[in-house]
Amino acid sequence: MRRGMTDKVILALTPLACLCLPNKKQIPSPFGGGLGRGSSLEPSASACTLRTSAFSGALSFGGRILEGTPAQASRHLKRKTRMETMYRTTVLRTVALALFLGAAPAQAQPADPPAAESEPERLEAVEVAAERRLELPPQERPEAVSALDAEQIDVLKVRNLTNLSIGLPNVQLDDRNIARGVAHFSIRGLSANSWLPAVDPSVGLFVDGVYVGTSVTALHDVYDLEAIEVLRGPQSTQFGRSMVGGAVLLETRKPTDFYEATVRSAVEGGGKAPNVYVSGTLNAPLTETLRARLTVYSNQDQGWFENEHDGRAHGAQDYVSLRPVLSWQPARNLDLTLRYEYQDGNGDGPAVQNRFLFDRDSHDFAIDQVGHNRAEVHFFTLRADWDVTLGDGTVTNVFGWRDSHLDQLTDLDSIPLPIFDIDVVHTAEQVSNELRYAGVFFDR
Repeated sequence: MRRGMTDKVILALTPLACLCLPNKKQIPSPFGGGLGRGSSLEPSASACTLRTSAFSGALSFGGRILEGTPAQASRHLKRKTRMETMYRTTVLRTVALALFLGAAPAQAQPADPPAAESEPERLEAVEVAAERRLELPPQERPEAVSALDAEQIDVLKVRNLTNLSIGLPNVQLDDRNIARGVAHFSIRGLSANSWLPAVDPSVGLFVDGVYVGTSVTALHDVYDLEAIEVLRGPQSTQFGRSMVGGAVLLETRKPTDFYEATVRSAVEGGGKAPNVYVSGTLNAPLTETLRARLTVYSNQDQGWFENEHDGRAHGAQDYVSLRPVLSWQPARNLDLTLRYEYQDGNGDGPAVQNRFLFDRDSHDFAIDQVGHNRAEVHFFTLRADWDVTLGDGTVTNVFGWRDSHLDQLTDLDSIPLPIFDIDVVHTAEQVSNELRYAGVFFDR
């Protein structure tokens, strides 16, 4: 230290990084002619304060103003440079030491393995057929698509499309209370508020590539599915039908090259009587080019509601479905898939509540006419996929035939008196065929 300075200098690291000096002595300034910015250091016993005011040519230190000759000013300028360098080095070393000491305990703790070495958990890729051109994962598609594969459907225990209304945003897959099996789908608030056969639904339902042209008998139990896809927003003619709300695509499982036998069952309660589900599947490769798959499904619903008129369970439904599938590959570039599905349902009519007699927020009702709901559906599809060399593409033809019949008797007066009952009979038959080509030209 130079003469006239204190024996020690104390550095205190604070958020303002001040230099704290004792004020017992008058300390000559090492900066000579001043800082050039009119700054002054006022030392005290505990802290110092750096104040900036107007420009001046002297340094106020400890209440003493230091001035001198030009020679002294030159010496002071050199001292100033050396002292600034020394102070900067001291401060930087002190800060580095503080940072090192603060980080030392963290280094002593056991370190986790690097994130790059651990394999991140990824969701399985689900290929969707929402766009006819190529089958890509949903993350790479421009459409707003929600897709579920066979494993996800089994985990979520999806037995009816109405089960998906909770997990899919902006999607309501409900049925109309006027009749069992009448679909009332809504996507982003768009739906058709009518179940009449002459009114086309705003949200289309496609099963194995075939458009279901009526909402009556369209909503039924689903089983042995390969994928479920929900498309939000208007759909053009790529599915053969223009829809303003969106589309719901169902794809049933095709036969595989392995022998398989599966039996599943489930029981649901919480109401007046339980609901029992049973399904069985047989899969077998018959030859090298011919494979077969047979699935039988049964839903025995004994009634969830209680009719307060007689105290019995209401809402019983006996539903049975059968679906054989054949897959034949007569050539390497030709694949034929034949599907047939039979559905038969027989149960009670709808539960009708009179709002003048019962609270609308309850499930209480009393009717004298139990009614009935009888539905029968025959559904046949034939799909041919032919790979061609033109554009390395595929020619696909999908033929569909569907015949449905519904007979329902309802106690429309909703009171335990034989006043007004209605019997509705609905029969629909449709035939469709779609021929399309998908290929790639010029690598696009």
